[in-house]
Amino acid sequence: MLFEFRYFVFAIFFSFVLLLLLFHFVKSSHHKKTKAIGSTLLLIIAVISISFLHPNLHINNIIDVIIHNHNSVVDLSQPGDFMVFPQLDVNHWRLFLYLPFASFFGILRPFLWESTNVLQFLSSLENTVFLLLIFYQIRRLPTLWKKANVKYWFILSIGYALSMSAVLAISTPNYGSLNRYRIVFLPFLVFWLLYQNPILNKWQKKMVKTA
Repeated sequence: MLFEFRYFVFAIFFSFVLLLLLFHFVKSSHHKKTKAIGSTLLLIIAVISISFLHPNLHINNIIDVIIHNHNSVVDLSQPGDFMVFPQLDVNHWRLFLYLPFASFFGILRPFLWESTNVLQFLSSLENTVFLLLIFYQIRRLPTLWKKANVKYWFILSIGYALSMSAVLAISTPNYGSLNRYRIVFLPFLVFWLLYQNPILNKWQKKMVKTA
């Protein structure tokens, strides 16, 4: 049962799909304020309903399940092969303080200097590329934000990637395991990191001309 984390993946993914559908519904409606309130209530009901699909997703259990999974992975990992989130056992609510850091740790770690084997080194190279692309896209945010039809897609995709990254980083802090499990959010992250990238567009045009 250690790595049976599909319930959380489903819950987070389904919540963001609902958000996307509701945002699209509100945008296309004529009475936006009324629709927005109704959509918010429907989303709350849907999220509460999801929490009853499995005992692990229940509000009273979810924190304990994440921390239990974290401790189990740490116990099975070699020193230096996992991320450290101190004192989760002492104060469970400390988990919420770690979430913002875990969002980026799940994407960017292991760093190059943390690599202890060939696979970790290759993973750290990939993470370094992600870091450079993140900085590049942050610089381009004002340009991207001007495209009204992109805004809610951009927010929800990045929100999904960061949320899933945070939960996976804390629950499965082992670098090897995290590198496998992050496939559930990596396509969304890569898509938006490469979205309208001028360098990629030039390369694509050259490939088309060559073909």
